[in-house]
Order: sequence, then structure tokens, then C-alpha cells
Amino acid sequence: MGFRGETFIYPNIQNWCMAHTSNFKNKSNSFENLFKNRKGMAETPSGAGSAAVLILLITVVIVIYILFIPPAERERLLEGGIPGSSVGLDSHTNLLGTNTLDVNPGKITYIKQETIEHDLASFKIYTQEDAQIITEMQTMYVKNSAFEKKFGELPFNIKKDATDEVYLSFNVRRPSGDLKIYLNTILIFEGSLKEGSNTPIKLPNEYLKDQNIIYFKPSTIGFAFWRVNEYSLENIVLSGKVTDDSHSFQMQTILLDAFEMENFEKAILEFYPYCDSDDVNNLMIYVNRNKIFEGIPDCNMYNKIFVGQNFLREGDNQVEFFSEDGSYTIDMSKLNVGLKEPDYPVFYFEMSKDLFVTTSDDDVFCGRVDGVCPDNCKEYEDKDCCFAESRNNYWCDIKTTNPRDRCVNSFLADYDERCPSLYESVSGKPLTDSEGKCGDDTDKLCPAGCSELYDKDCCVIDTGKYWCSDIPLTGMDSVCTAIVTSAECTACPNGYVDEDNKKPNCPSISSSTDDEVEELKSSVDIILKLKFIDEEYKKLDVLVNGNRIPIDTYYLSYDRHIDEYVRSGTNSLQLVPRSDITIAQMQVKIE
Repeated sequence: MGFRGETFIYPNIQNWCMAHTSNFKNKSNSFENLFKNRKGMAETPSGAGSAAVLILLITVVIVIYILFIPPAERERLLEGGIPGSSVGLDSHTNLLGTNTLDVNPGKITYIKQETIEHDLASFKIYTQEDAQIITEMQTMYVKNSAFEKKFGELPFNIKKDATDEVYLSFNVRRPSGDLKIYLNTILIFEGSLKEGSNTPIKLPNEYLKDQNIIYFKPSTIGFAFWRVNEYSLENIVLSGKVTDDSHSFQMQTILLDAFEMENFEKAILEFYPYCDSDDVNNLMIYVNRNKIFEGIPDCNMYNKIFVGQNFLREGDNQVEFFSEDGSYTIDMSKLNVGLKEPDYPVFYFEMSKDLFVTTSDDDVFCGRVDGVCPDNCKEYEDKDCCFAESRNNYWCDIKTTNPRDRCVNSFLADYDERCPSLYESVSGKPLTDSEGKCGDDTDKLCPAGCSELYDKDCCVIDTGKYWCSDIPLTGMDSVCTAIVTSAECTACPNGYVDEDNKKPNCPSISSSTDDEVEELKSSVDIILKLKFIDEEYKKLDVLVNGNRIPIDTYYLSYDRHIDEYVRSGTNSLQLVPRSDITIAQMQVKIE
């Protein structure tokens, strides 16, 4: 009788039961006489029958006892062990059926895009300078004599910064003596004027204010008390160049929500100004009253301005444009808010070394790119076996629909639709007819739509990433990687290289582990278990030690073997949603 390939030893069970059931002792005394021969008497047939009955009775008692003890104790007993002893027990047995991870992740929000665009409406801002009449008066009479003094005033208001070249003009009737003209109490003209039209008088800009008064006063008569100095002025006009800036300002509002501000990385204001750089002056841009730009922009091309997070706020944000002079048409303007890389939850769990076995690198296995073709390994199962059969063969790095299509001759290699990454020769080159296609790692070109996992050039050109020419032990997702981890350093058979074929700085590995490979015991399964809250369609990627497992399901629960992704010690598990998702429970179970 055997369990799990081991021999069931009756004496062990009998001794254990006898040691824990004291009531057997009394019964054994009564049975003892059946085994003993009386002095001088031979054993009779009836004595042999009694012994058989005794053995049957003991067997029935043992079986009944085993059925009623706890399952864990029963399993250990049937394995041939005795409580308190390690004899016959595997070191990982006590771990079976346990959870190495049991958490409640809850709701995980999917960040749909890396950049959120906020468009602004097109608009035109401009300033216009025109000659305008500031104020005017029909007539004014001023007189200065010994018996009567009569002076004139002409008040007017302007925007000083928007007014230039102000002139005073009028017609003179009955001039007598000199006429004095004051601007805000400052004498700007003194002299005699002829009758009729005279040359306009320019008002100095430095004496102008927003509120002004022009005073008219004839000169004094002195000792000639009989004289009268007087002027009759008609059609008095004050004119100047006035800049109309009522259309030089534009304000627009951008709404930023809490999600954008919490995940904010950078913001860029883009705009396209239609203008003539010779006819415009400074353009000023403010965000929430904070100046972010002042100067003449690049006309008729895109302009980009970085906006700091301290200038922005959750809710309404005002973006204001001002033109000092000239005309700007602002088109295709928008605020691009770049979001930082999502910080999706990462969980850690421990795997005991007792769950793994360690083998030497010398113990090669079929399917590994290690320069050796193991015995009993087919050419379509191992790259080394493919080229060992013939150096004229071609190999497909990724698994093909028909497994036998993975290693082919030069004729069949021409059917490159069977291998998305292209068939490659022993030197890594594709067929001549396949050059330039997606998967050609030698052409320095990345065809449109080609995945970086299939073509070296798509991976490394102008990206700073590293490429592995064969599928590494860590999986397909590690073929092209921005950062080569210590695990990936040893996972790529020929080592990672960048665009210049330079290798990354991998940490040195001690010689004690150079020739060791860790594998999960064949009798152990590691199961990822997920429980959801509804039967809505759920899209999620689970990264186990960087290996991506896509999950698309309607079900309330999901189970998946992750044996090939785990390792002894600390393991990581990251949840990357492709839609908003709520996970009620997540377990990593050892079975």
C-alpha cells in the first residue's frame, strides 16, 4: 500500500497509535495469552484463528482512528512521519495551501492620457492710433486793463500714456498786446499774435497730465493805465494723436480639475501669432496675474512657454494677452498639462527558498539560448538546435502559430508573414527580400507601425533604450527596456546593447551564483487570485517582477498561474489598470 510514491509502513502507525492510546494496553494483556503457548502444549488450530482475529481487530481500530484525527495530522501520518519528527516530510509541505499575499487593493483610477489639452479660442488684439479732437471751444475773450481783468481757461482730460503730439490752434480777432498761454500753470507761449489764423502751438508732453488746464492771459499794461490789452479767440481746437487700446486686451479662462493638479508634472502654453515683427511692439501674457512672457514673439510660427505649477490652481485660471502696439491674431492656442507617470500600487510578497530548487547552468535545458543543443530537443524548440542542424537555417525569435515554423530553411523563410519579427540567419540578418521590413535589425530604420519589441531600430534609435537580440528569460516585455535591472542583466543571452552597441552598467555577480539557476519545484503552483465587485468589463495589467499579464474579463473572479514569474525572496506585483477598476481582494496562493 502506498501514498505519493512512498511505502506505507504499518509498524510506524501501529507504534504511534499504541503510544497515544493507553486503553490498548489493557486490551493487549487479554490478547497476550492467545500468543503464548502453555508449557508442554503445542499450538492448536484454534489458537491460530484467535491470532488472526486479533490482527483484524487491531487493523480496524487503527483505520477508524486515522479517519477521526485532524486532516493535517492524517496527511503527515500517511506520509510516513511521526509528530515531532521531520522524517519523511518535504521542507515546503507546511507552506502548501497558504497565502503569501492577501490584500484588498480597492479602487484604482486609470489615467487615460499623459497630456491633457485645454484649447483657447482664436482672437485678435490690436492698438489703433488716430488724430482726434481732444476738446474745442467756439469763442473766448480775455482782457487786461487798469480797470478790468478777464482771463480764460480751457480744461481737458486725456490718457497721458495713450496721447501724443497735442496741438492748440485758434483764430485771433482784435489782438492787442502780448498773449501768455500756460499749461498747468507752466508758461508755454508768450508773444503777440496777428489777426487771423496763426501757427498751432505744440503742448510739451512732459507737462501733460491726465487732467489738464490751459490758461489764457493778456500781458500787463504797465504804467500806461489808459491802455487795454485784449484778445478775442475763435474756433479754439485742441487735437492730438490718440492711441485706442480698447482692443489690445483679451482674457480667457481655463478650468483645471483636482486630478490634473494632483498629477501635475509640467504645463506648456502654445500659441501661433499672426503678425509682422516690424509693425508690432511687446506682447505680454499673464496667468492668474503672473507675468509669464513679455517681448515680441516669433511671428507666424508656434511659440511655447512653460508655466509653473505655482502659477496655476484648481478651478478657473485666467490667461490674459496684452498688446502694447500693433496687431496680433492669436490662433491655435492651448495649454497642455503634462501628467506625471502614474503611481499605480505595488505590492510585495515573499517566497521561501524551500519552494525552489537550484540547478547548475551546466544543466542546460531545451529552449534556452545558451549555445548548446540538449539531447532529445527538436530544432524548432531551441535556437541552438536550429543552427546545429544547419547553419543555413533561419530562426524566428518569437513563437509562431505553428511551432514547427519557428526553424525553417531559406525557402520557407521567405514566408515572413509567419514570423512578425522576421526570420534571421545565424548572423542575425534577414533574407534579402525581407530587408527594410519590421524586424530587420540591421537597416537602421523603424518602419511605421512596427513594435519596438520586434525591431531593434524601433527600440534604440533616439530613445536611449536597450535591446536584447533574443527573448530574455524575463519574458517578451524585456526585449526592449529603458532601464536594465540586475535580473535582466543575466536574462539576456548575449547582453543588452544601446544604439551605439554599448552595454549597460550591470552589477557584478558573485561567482558563487554564476552557475546556478533557480526553478520552482514541479510539485508547487503559485496562483494569482483576484476578486472583483461587479461583472462589468474589466481591463487590467498585472506586472509580476516586471512581467506583464494582461487581464480582460467580465467575471467576478480571476485565477492565473504565475509560476514562471516568481523567485525566492521578495517579489513585486504592480496593478496597472486600463480602465477604472475596483479589486475587492487579491491573493497569491501556494498550492
